[in-house]
Parts: sequence; C-alpha cells; structure tokens
Amino acid sequence: MKRILPILSLLAVVVSFIGGFLLANALNKKELEELRRENARLKSERQSSSLSDEEIRSKIEQADKRPDDFNFQKGLGIALYRYSVIEQNPQYLPDVLRLLERAANLNPLDFETQAALGDVNLDLAQITKDNSRYERARQFYQKALQIRPKDADIQSSVALTYLLADPADYDKAIEELKKALASQPNHERSLESMVRALVAKGDKEAASEYLNRLRKINPQNPVITELENQAQ
Repeated sequence: MKRILPILSLLAVVVSFIGGFLLANALNKKELEELRRENARLKSERQSSSLSDEEIRSKIEQADKRPDDFNFQKGLGIALYRYSVIEQNPQYLPDVLRLLERAANLNPLDFETQAALGDVNLDLAQITKDNSRYERARQFYQKALQIRPKDADIQSSVALTYLLADPADYDKAIEELKKALASQPNHERSLESMVRALVAKGDKEAASEYLNRLRKINPQNPVITELENQAQ
C-alpha cells in the first residue's frame, strides 16, 4: 500500500461500503452530516492540494500502465470511488469499475475489492436504471460473503439489489435482511430496510415489529420518524 499513500491521503474520505450514490437510502441523516463535515475538513486542510481532473486522469493513466499491480489498482480504485461518493460525481465510476475489476482478477479473494465492486455496480444500476447491474452487484456481494460469511453490511447490500430493482422483489429482499439480522440482530440499516420492504409489501404489522426493535436499539435514530409515517 505504500506506493499509493499519496493519492489515498488526497482522496481520503469517511464512507462505508454501502453504495455511495445511494446515500439517501443507505445513510441516515446523522451519518450524512458527519460525512459532509469530514469532507469539508479535508478540503479546508488541503486547499492548496486539491485535485484537478487532469491530476486524477494522470493517476488513472499510471494505473493503466501498471495493470499487474494489485495494490495500485485496488488502492486507486477504492480511493477514487470514495472521492466520487463524497463529491456525488459519477463521472469516474467507469474508471473505478475498470480498476477494481483488474484488482479482483489479480486477487479474487480480497474482500474489500469484491465489496467495492458490488457497491459500484449498485450505484450504476441506480444511475443508469439498468436492472442487469443489480444482478452484477449481487454477484460481487456473494463473492464477498464467501470470503467473509455473515457480514451484515454486505448481506444488507444484497437485499438492496432486490429492494431497489424495478420491479422490486420484496420477498427476496426480506429473506436477505433476515440473514443479516440473524448474524447481527442490532444491525440498524437492515432493520430500516426491513421496515421499508415490509411496508412496500403491505405487511405493516410486521413492519411495526421491526420498527419497535429499531427503537429499542437506538431511540435517537433519525430515520425512525420517517419509518413511523410509512408504517401507519
């Protein structure tokens, strides 16, 4: 990782692997505000070192010339993805996809690479309205789960590939969310998605039960009010 520290330090942001351009669906308001504050702090600290499109393209070109360097492909791919997320700018996502696919081919057993590929495809599915991208995202998430079974974050993301598709498959989304909650009963994002899926399916009684679980775990969760309105 030492060879990519400069670009990582310039592009570093605080964001989970949950699908960057799905922030409205996957992050609660508190997390989103924290993300924005961190981005503002980083920008203020590095005003003289802000990256231009030319500089970013230069790094991508370097990666293209070093296709067998796993650390470079993965490091730049993930850093550029995080940068795209915080800037809410999808223009580099095709480059991110290419870099991470190279990394995955070089090391298929790297969890972070497989998870990030799932996220990028999930984002592209939302942006392009291409349902096949949901299936592609699901494939990468399943590979990540083979490496790290019972990871609630990834299992919850698998559920999103069903929940956000057109048409949505609520039964499969609920099935995946149950798996996530079986491995981590207090996983708030899974509980939030479960409430939404059950409401959309028309089972408001079950949705209320999961909403009550969420209240007990974190009464301050800012999504609760929104979910209460949906579950009424």
